[in-house]
Amino acid sequence: MEIRRVDDQTVALLEIDLLLCELIRRIPESADPAGSEAAESRIYSNPTNGVDPELDAEWKEYVIPEMRERFQSAIETIRSDIAEFPTKTASDDFSLLIPFGHLEAWIHGLNQARLALAARYEIDEHDMERMPLGGDERALALFQIHVYGLIQERFLMEQMGSDDE
Repeated sequence: MEIRRVDDQTVALLEIDLLLCELIRRIPESADPAGSEAAESRIYSNPTNGVDPELDAEWKEYVIPEMRERFQSAIETIRSDIAEFPTKTASDDFSLLIPFGHLEAWIHGLNQARLALAARYEIDEHDMERMPLGGDERALALFQIHVYGLIQERFLMEQMGSDDE
């Protein structure tokens, strides 16, 4: 897969194989913490972890609803961008064109997916240092986390590159 700036308004993911197409299509569902208490706790963690119950309660009342709204907005942007995905390129690989203004949403959505997957499958720092082996769901989740991290990093680089111009 290649990620590059096409023009001032567009970033392209090029030469995407079928496996990566599937992983990209899974971003919204992977980012959804619903059904996993561990993922909910990781994404919407309390700032003091119970040390200051009053501050944690205020956080829950005032900050978490806004966080949920922002995260949901990011995921909806990604869903919209991948609605017609994949499209064929001349080389029979797949491509995805993303509006440059959507990169921030993608960065947040990819990060949320990584956090939710790590919490849902109990993936820790030690696991992150290993290559995902095996054919089980946990190995696939670890692979997704790595792929999403690479895409996220490239999108951040694209954003930073535009700041220099």
